Amino acid sequence: MEPATDSQRRSEELNWLKAIVLLYSEPDKSLAKIKRLYILISCGALSLLGFAIIGIYFGFLRHSDSFVMSLFAGAGCGIGFMYYSICRTVHYQVRYTALREELVQQRILELEGLDSKTTGDK
Repeated sequence: MEPATDSQRRSEELNWLKAIVLLYSEPDKSLAKIKRLYILISCGALSLLGFAIIGIYFGFLRHSDSFVMSLFAGAGCGIGFMYYSICRTVHYQVRYTALREELVQQRILELEGLDSKTTGDK
């Protein structure tokens, strides 16, 4: 794997800063998106687990297939739990942490200026 170039690092930092500003400016919108992901992933994982159990019970799945499906279902439940815990804490995180928005906006403008200069040179 090649090390990231300066342009890639700037682009990644710019994306992170924009996501942080979006989270702080519209926490309810971000929370709704996270909640949808939590519900979708959890329902999918539980459905997969149910299908694995029914497949073993009625005999149309091999034990190894059911085991693999159960592993994926367990991973999905873990990811769903992670999103659930994010849903529970995002309001506190936004309310009790301070975002120095002027510094973030200044850095975003710097990065966008650097990106426009590098793309204009090529």
